[in-house]
Amino acid sequence: MNNIMEGMLQMLTRDVVDQCKQSVQYFFVLSQYVQMVGARSQNTNFLASFWEDLA
Repeated sequence: MNNIMEGMLQMLTRDVVDQCKQSVQYFFVLSQYVQMVGARSQNTNFLASFWEDLA
């Protein structure tokens, strides 16, 4: 799961910037992932705080 998150975060610097039309879908998927991981683990404070910083 962490590999997925790392890959999505790496996309922020290149793919999301270049393709603004798909950025809404990207952030929706990222949001759903953070919520899913948060529901499974109590140690996701860094993910939640990261998402709040983006919002």
